[in-house]
Amino acid sequence: MKCLLLEGVKKVVFKEYSVPKVGDDDVLVKIEARGICGTDLNSYRTGCPNGFGHEIGGYVYLKGKNVNIESNQKVFVSNLTPMDLVSYEQDEHFSYMGGFAEYILVKNYKENVNLYIVPETMKYTEIALIEPFCVGMRGVKKYKYHKNSHVVILGAGIIGMCCFCYLKSKGVDNIVMVDINEHRLNIAKEQGAIICNTNRTPLDQFLNDHFGNNYSMTKGQVPDVDVYIDCAGVGNLTNQCIEMAKMNAQIVVLAVHHKPMLVNMESVMYNSLNIEGSCMFSHDDILEAIEIISKHPDISRTLISHEINFDNAIKGFEIADDPNISLKVMLVK
Repeated sequence: MKCLLLEGVKKVVFKEYSVPKVGDDDVLVKIEARGICGTDLNSYRTGCPNGFGHEIGGYVYLKGKNVNIESNQKVFVSNLTPMDLVSYEQDEHFSYMGGFAEYILVKNYKENVNLYIVPETMKYTEIALIEPFCVGMRGVKKYKYHKNSHVVILGAGIIGMCCFCYLKSKGVDNIVMVDINEHRLNIAKEQGAIICNTNRTPLDQFLNDHFGNNYSMTKGQVPDVDVYIDCAGVGNLTNQCIEMAKMNAQIVVLAVHHKPMLVNMESVMYNSLNIEGSCMFSHDDILEAIEIISKHPDISRTLISHEINFDNAIKGFEIADDPNISLKVMLVK
């Protein structure tokens, strides 16, 4: 089978490997759609693979004799149990994960643990979208939102937009998306977001004008924002939000911060701020994401900017690496 491997900085190549053998308790999934994640792009840019290819949609191709699942059933492959997932064999050792392949073996099949049955109406690209949607959704659920919540999402990339789409599906409308990328801000605006380009307007001024004012013990008058969701990973921007947060506001950190940042702990303490990180997702998140994405096809139409044939994966990575033209790139078939 054909597999895509990372061999250096921005160097991905195809190689042929044997299809993994199916044991009595295993399921072999034919992969029909693979999303290029931000983690994959970080690997692509640095040459260091880390779970390379983990947004996977496909169908049951072969199954072991002890497995009770229908052949050809559409499935979502969960990366919460990566040691159950085998794609290709490299240097005489199986490579775990490796969703950028034609097939992936799910060892020791457990329904709704390492493999999830999805509605047959779902497109394969929608199935592959479940993973990043869960990541964004999990972060949002750290905050007890309501329909009138004042929400600011830092970063209009795929995770920020997943947060936005989840909140919209729950009836939350007062959402400001913050970025400097006009292409991505325009996508958010088309879906009903209030957008702020911080290269054009100071963030504090914009938020004061839109949400009105509230109170901070350290700053006095500040924007009336209930929660800041950090999907950007820009230290200065995150700290600005901490410093201008109102009392009892919440900051949820979903972004990877590649550099250490200084945090104004005086603001955290005096204003009783709740700062919480969020990574990955849970079983319940997967079930909820399947339900939402299957019932709201507009979500995948909004988030998936490109569908590129797997044979052209090298071009797909080049497109995904350019945030001025892409949002979520799917490698299909």
